[in-house]
Amino acid sequence: MSDPIAVGIISSASVLAGVAITQIFEYLKRRSDEKRWYADYFLPKKFDAILDFYAQLQTAHGALLVQRHRKIADKDELEEKVISPVNQLTHKYHLAGAYLSEGVTKEADEYLALARQAGAHIASRFNPIKIIDKGQEKTAVIDWPEGLDTQYIAVRKKIVEVLNPEFLKKVEKRWQ
Repeated sequence: MSDPIAVGIISSASVLAGVAITQIFEYLKRRSDEKRWYADYFLPKKFDAILDFYAQLQTAHGALLVQRHRKIADKDELEEKVISPVNQLTHKYHLAGAYLSEGVTKEADEYLALARQAGAHIASRFNPIKIIDKGQEKTAVIDWPEGLDTQYIAVRKKIVEVLNPEFLKKVEKRWQ
């Protein structure tokens, strides 16, 4: 082979290698940018939703415990102090549920069922349920749910694990 042909082949190969290397780095940069966008967009939403659920969990549980032994004056007070906090907890749970693991949702589902029963207990003390049994009218009060506090602690512990800064550091490291 003559020198000009060899120089042409080597030059062409060098240009192709340069273009290939540029394309590879561009692809890696684009992938990194997509991951960063995902982290910048979704992680704050996830964190806010879980934090809102956690805050409402504290509020609703506290409201149920306070109202358990209080005499409810009227329907408006029942709505404001019992029904509304539990409904807001359910709403916040559904928003955060998309980001929670199966273990957390299982614990939260169990707690929500107990919280609703606690709300029904408080409501039945305000407005007792009338039951007709063998021709006689009786008043029934729904029992306070056993294990409400235990389940609250379990849910709280699971959410704290998710909100733990160590977890967030792992997530941040993963997306870099």
